[in-house]
Amino acid sequence: MNYHDQYHSWLQYLSSNQPDAASQLAMMDGSEIKEAFGDPLSFGTAGLRGKVGWGPGRLNSFSICRASRGFARYILTCDAPRRVGIAYDTRESSAGFARMAAASFLEQGLEVYLFPKTTPTPLLSYAVRQLGLGWGVVITASHNPGNHNGYKCYDRRGVQLLPEESSAVSALIAGEPQLPELPHLQIENHPAFHWISEELESQYLMDMLAGLPNHGLGHRHGQELPIVFTPLYGSGANLIEQALQKQGFFRSYFLQMQPHPTFGNLVSPNPEEESVYWEALELAGKVGARLIMATDADADRLGVMTPVEGNWQLLSGNQIAALMVDYLLENSPEAKDSALITSIVSGRLAQDIAHQRGLPVLQTLTGFKFIGDLAEKRSFFFGYEESCGYLFGNLSRDKDAVQAAALTAEMALYWLRKGKTLYQRWQELSSQYGWYGESTVNLDLSREKATFAMDRLAKENNFSGELRLASVEDYRQGFNPGDHGHNCHRPQAQMLALNFEGGHSCLIRPSGTEDKVKCYFSGSGTSEEEANRWMERVKEAVLVIIGENFPPGT
Repeated sequence: MNYHDQYHSWLQYLSSNQPDAASQLAMMDGSEIKEAFGDPLSFGTAGLRGKVGWGPGRLNSFSICRASRGFARYILTCDAPRRVGIAYDTRESSAGFARMAAASFLEQGLEVYLFPKTTPTPLLSYAVRQLGLGWGVVITASHNPGNHNGYKCYDRRGVQLLPEESSAVSALIAGEPQLPELPHLQIENHPAFHWISEELESQYLMDMLAGLPNHGLGHRHGQELPIVFTPLYGSGANLIEQALQKQGFFRSYFLQMQPHPTFGNLVSPNPEEESVYWEALELAGKVGARLIMATDADADRLGVMTPVEGNWQLLSGNQIAALMVDYLLENSPEAKDSALITSIVSGRLAQDIAHQRGLPVLQTLTGFKFIGDLAEKRSFFFGYEESCGYLFGNLSRDKDAVQAAALTAEMALYWLRKGKTLYQRWQELSSQYGWYGESTVNLDLSREKATFAMDRLAKENNFSGELRLASVEDYRQGFNPGDHGHNCHRPQAQMLALNFEGGHSCLIRPSGTEDKVKCYFSGSGTSEEEANRWMERVKEAVLVIIGENFPPGT
């Protein structure tokens, strides 16, 4: 059935069953119809994610029901408890989608445990582990714009589904009708439905705070560190406010705390973007803050700003990770028997600190599910991704911005009492272990152009300037470079790494859900300026080659 026929089929069905939705469909123009009905949403390694709206190419009650029934059919084939926990963020559609998922699971004979309010993603992972549930779902689109939503799935370990599991679920979802008959049961009256008690949240906070290296430091000296925190209207508001208060940071100032379905006037609730901090910066100036923190919509990513010479500096995810690893190792010497786990695209400073202090380092593919999976297979110390995701300990198996915010506040106070800002400590670490300049660039490229660009770069030997290629690692061929001071867990993937003499590099990978390519550039040097210069040389040389003429038709 072509997309025009799909559109008219939906319009006819909704006209009889949901007239308001049919009116919205009738107002679509040609490009909107093609976008909503051209290709159905695919269930990828991060579940579903896309715009909210009507049609198989968007998130709506039908796509949530369809995904939940497919997931339920997979669960019924597995040797794990048939109990599913469900959490959701602050987006306008999230609570309704969570109830639709719950009804769909109940209809399939599963037991459901639903959070009664907006909840951070890491708390869902914690709940699955703590309550002995078999599975989990979070309704969120993370840091995407407010008109998007998503559907993330977790296994009994609290780890997001791995690719093999996702593929199996995807096949079962594909067998479900695109316009399923929606369940009409009242979930609260169903004998297999349960609300998750708020006591679980209290238990999480107690467990999380007890795991901090110096959890009494804030009660003794917390008044010395004024903090500004914003959840960017997302689900981290309540838990992080409680955590900071329980730590003793009573000079904490909060803004953008009330849930907002479209995140106020933010383009997207992404703490990696400096543009989201302007209100926090205004408040910081008024209250004399020494630390600014922000979390995304589902509170799994943390952004940090620190004072630098009278201004404010947004730290990168790699810088924060290096500071955390240093702080944890300095204050938790018993951790040295466990492993640091990170993705291959993440920064090297944190890995160098761990490696030189005797901590095993494991690298894996991009996606925190791979970190969570490895953390279950050996003694785990710390995991991070360059995109502002961090985790330590065994409470959950997804990146946790609640835990990261509590750790960062304690860490900032620790160094403040030694006369240093976080940025100054990062400079000390770089001077000791090595300077790295790092940058990420997103390119709008079709899948065909991305493949062509990667093929060309894999064969390129003539790079401009002083760059000399040392090696090429083509993960599309299942290449495993062996042990270069780290243990490598790198199965076949759509990824290419270019390694240059002097320790400079570029890693390229296409997005799994969009027509985009992510390029991760790194330069190494004896100073911050030199490392950044090399990084810029790598970036310029690689982007010139990618930007040259593509073959006709691509």
